[in-house]
Amino acid sequence: SSGINAEWPLRPGDIPDSEGQFLEMLYLRFAAQHGLKESQCAVFLNKVGETEKVGKVPAMLTKVPHEIVSMENGSNVHAAFCRVISSALTAQSEEWRKGENQILSVQ
Repeated sequence: SSGINAEWPLRPGDIPDSEGQFLEMLYLRFAAQHGLKESQCAVFLNKVGETEKVGKVPAMLTKVPHEIVSMENGSNVHAAFCRVISSALTAQSEEWRKGENQILSVQ
């Protein structure tokens, strides 16, 4: 357990100090509590400026698809979002195909 309070509602003292802990808290509160899989979530990391380093994805979220974007100009946000959605749809389609093949093999 990460020691992060995943209960709702969010209280002022619940906000973690680090960005990584904040991402973990959001994941626990909005995804894990509702039974979402890592593949059903996404993390968009905002890169500010050309020289700033982007923070690392916390260990808890390494299986969650993540994209580095720049909210300053927004030019790559749409493409990153499309990549994440496309990947999720492909994975879901593959799951459906496996399920259909399993049903067909039983009959």
